[in-house]
Amino acid sequence: MQGVTSFEELLRSSMKKVNELQLASDDKLRKLATGDVDDISEVVLSASRAEIALKLLMEIRNKFVDAYQTLSRISA
Repeated sequence: MQGVTSFEELLRSSMKKVNELQLASDDKLRKLATGDVDDISEVVLSASRAEIALKLLMEIRNKFVDAYQTLSRISA
C-alpha cells in the first residue's frame, strides 16, 4: 500500500511540526526583543499558531492517556 501514512508517522510528523512552530515563534520573539521586526503582527501570529498547535497536541495526548486508562480498567 503505497502512499499510506501510518498513525505513528502521522503523530511523529505532527510533533515535529509543532516543534518547528515553537522554534519559529521563539525566533520571532528574539528578533522582536532586539528590534529586528518591523511588523509586530507577525510575532503575534507566530506565537498564536505555536500556542494553538501545542494545545491541540496536548489534547490529543490527553485523549490517548484517557483511552489507555479506560482500556486498562476494562481488561483488569
